[in-house]
Amino acid sequence: MLTRDADRGEKNGNGQDIVERLRKIIPNPEKISDEGGVDRAGAMVISLMCTMEDCLDGVPISKIASRVLPEMWNFQAEEQERLLSLLNRDEFIELIRSGIRLALASQGVSLGFEGTDIFDISIDWENMEIRFNGLADAKRRSVAWTSGTCQNSWAIWASESGVEMHELEVALGLANKGGTSYREPRHGDRVRLQVSSSSGPMYGWGNVKNGEVGFVSGIGLGPGQDDLTVDFPSQKGWTGPREDFVLAASPIVGKKGLEETEGEEE
Repeated sequence: MLTRDADRGEKNGNGQDIVERLRKIIPNPEKISDEGGVDRAGAMVISLMCTMEDCLDGVPISKIASRVLPEMWNFQAEEQERLLSLLNRDEFIELIRSGIRLALASQGVSLGFEGTDIFDISIDWENMEIRFNGLADAKRRSVAWTSGTCQNSWAIWASESGVEMHELEVALGLANKGGTSYREPRHGDRVRLQVSSSSGPMYGWGNVKNGEVGFVSGIGLGPGQDDLTVDFPSQKGWTGPREDFVLAASPIVGKKGLEETEGEEE
């Protein structure tokens, strides 16, 4: 670890080395030029990932576990391994996840732990260390982002950081720079209400329940620019902020297309 830290410090003294290292862990390398052109969202994400790399990558499992079980420091390495071997895989993973959560909190990372689902964080079983390899592959990032809890964690982080959600999605490789994300709800899309806040929806529940699915009937019609108006079975015209919804389904053939198809068949 001392050698690794020394190497990392040496690289930090060379701006070009840092650029090359970051090019390996962010999906849009063209966003970082040799002249240092990075937008605010990209810069914030890079800073966050550098912090995560510093406090996770190459850290021994015993050190991560000891954040949850400080008593482990009373045992020798062999005894620590024997203690951990008493856990089954699920128990072990939960212990490590809890340790990672505490490690991030100790470094001032305000991103909710669910938000880390888009990162490639793994266990190196041969060396018994944590590995942080930047962002996960595109498919895994996409699945994690649409799970609801992951995106909600980032929405809170973006709000606290003064970053626009679309710019954040671009920086995370989840949207194109030129337009909105292909997962951004449109009129007629079906969305699921998924409110994670314990305080409930921003404008109240009305007759709607968490998990209910409805059709988007309006965008930006509420008090907020990103508000969606949704027609639920239990209540039409229900309005809530974008982060309270998860895209459920979208039509591939629009109404006009269906009418043309039906006319041809006749």
